[in-house]
Amino acid sequence: MFAPLKDLNYFKTVKLNAEWGTINWDNGADLDPDVLYSVVTNQSIPTYRNLEEYEKSWS
Repeated sequence: MFAPLKDLNYFKTVKLNAEWGTINWDNGADLDPDVLYSVVTNQSIPTYRNLEEYEKSWS
C-alpha cells in the first residue's frame, strides 16, 4: 500500500481529507492524524497512562 508513495509523482497526488483530519492517497494509504501532529509539533503521542495529564494541559 505504501510502496507507490516512493514514486515522487504519485506522492504529490496527496489529498487532504478534512473529515478524517489527515492526508491520503487514491490507493487507500493514509497517515494517522495523531502521528502527523506529533511529527509537526515534536510532541510525543500521549499514552493511556498520561492521557489525563495531557488533556489537563489543554484546559
